[in-house]
Amino acid sequence: MNTINNYKNILQQVHNVTNGILTETGTNEFSVKCDKFNQLLERSKYVKVPLVGVFSAGKSSILNVFTQKYNALPIDTTPETAVAYELYYGEDEKVDLFRNKEIIDTKPLSEIKSLQTQPGDIACVYMNSQPIKQLQEKGIVLVDMPGIGSGNNQHDAAIMNYIEFGTAFILMMEAEQGTLRDSTLRFIEELKRYNLMPAILISKIDKKPLEVINDIVEEVKFDAKRVLDNEPFVGTVSAVNNDLKSLSDYLETLDAEALLRKKVGGSLKAIIDSAIADLSNQIEDKGKSVEEAKAILKKIEDELANVQNQLPTNDAICKSPETYTTEIMENIDLALKDKAGEIARMVVNKASESEINSMLTSIIRAELLVSVKERAEDYSRDLSNSVNSAVTQIAHIEINGGFLQNFNLGTIIEVVATIFGKGAISKFLAKWGKVLIEPLQAILDAIFGKSTSDMIAEVKSKILNECIPNIINSLRPDVLSIVSKTQEGIDDSVKGELQMAIDKKKDSLRTKLNDIQTDEQTTNAQIATLKTAINTLNNIKNEL
Repeated sequence: MNTINNYKNILQQVHNVTNGILTETGTNEFSVKCDKFNQLLERSKYVKVPLVGVFSAGKSSILNVFTQKYNALPIDTTPETAVAYELYYGEDEKVDLFRNKEIIDTKPLSEIKSLQTQPGDIACVYMNSQPIKQLQEKGIVLVDMPGIGSGNNQHDAAIMNYIEFGTAFILMMEAEQGTLRDSTLRFIEELKRYNLMPAILISKIDKKPLEVINDIVEEVKFDAKRVLDNEPFVGTVSAVNNDLKSLSDYLETLDAEALLRKKVGGSLKAIIDSAIADLSNQIEDKGKSVEEAKAILKKIEDELANVQNQLPTNDAICKSPETYTTEIMENIDLALKDKAGEIARMVVNKASESEINSMLTSIIRAELLVSVKERAEDYSRDLSNSVNSAVTQIAHIEINGGFLQNFNLGTIIEVVATIFGKGAISKFLAKWGKVLIEPLQAILDAIFGKSTSDMIAEVKSKILNECIPNIINSLRPDVLSIVSKTQEGIDDSVKGELQMAIDKKKDSLRTKLNDIQTDEQTTNAQIATLKTAINTLNNIKNEL
């Protein structure tokens, strides 16, 4: 991708500008952060486009036609054996099965059905397909996903792998449905919470007359727009007729370069800002007297170590994990109460436990991840401001918050996976169908014979007053663990950034002490060189 090469060239420009004039610590920091940024570029070089829909929506059949490898992807998988298939170009046709980011099996493409999968596994499928090659050259990778609405661990774990900001989703429904299912609408609602705008493709259009298909398209647009508040992309496809124009049209609208810039551009700016801060420190310290430099060094040695070891995280400055957990639980409580009527209708209409679990998972997963992310950003901002306030009273040191506030859903998902394990949200929620259904069964028996509206009202009351509080209480300890673990990670990042800032300041002051014999003309020339470098770095950053 052009953006990747451009960003690597920019890093080289920054290196050329700063080579030999950063402090020793600043040089080491630049090298470490460049390595991490290049790793981020490598992880982000493709926009993953998952095709999602209920089982039997025809996703695999459509992809088999699109890739022109008509029997490559299995089309008769069960929810229990489904896995996410990422489609890559490769002349050596094979499948690599990944579990926890490690390859655990490799098979020829012809043996793809024999893979032994677990929830959260990802299968990288390499096929000699020109359409896949062309997409990959544009930075786009298609993903065949397990079906939604099944309430099973496979789907939940797969979704958790792809809901980072910047991923594009395609939802598929078959024409026989006539309209979007409730499970699909709920998933659209969840994607909206992640700021994702999915496309919708209606499959198997060969089974309906054209005028009927046109009516279905308009109804789907209407229903989806009600949820998204925006005009969605809605198209039609057919594996039988090789009609994939809408799929191709949508893929053409995706700008992988722009999505990459949005995802990683902030991290590149943070690297440049860190170099500018190092050079600015040196300019400031070259203007100090020897006595001033010695006094500041003593303050750093005596006092800054205390700040670094004991971050200012009291509740007046940064909220505690318990306070944030209470706020998150209030959000989840409100989200569940907002859907209490819909849940009550499902119960009265005897929806299956898996359907109810699927709905609960979608509601709670979205609110949990987004709320934790928002609180992590708040904590990161408050903590970095608090630390900066404390250290600037001792010495002119400011930690670079660019790396501390770069939280996305992927960051939070990693924390959740550490505590729950892959796919564990579904496992954790599995008991909640029982939490809802078992206490409601008695009331359903007691109110049998009443009108449907009366039954729904009584069930809703039971859900609001008993079931939801039980769910909230059972979830709270795990949410506290997530919040605590997230804050621990932020604390470690802040300490690392602060230590780096302290060491750079020390290097700068020691340079001043070592240069006491330098004449004024040489010092001024050094300052001019530093200022020129800062101007160049600012110009580079402003062009990003």
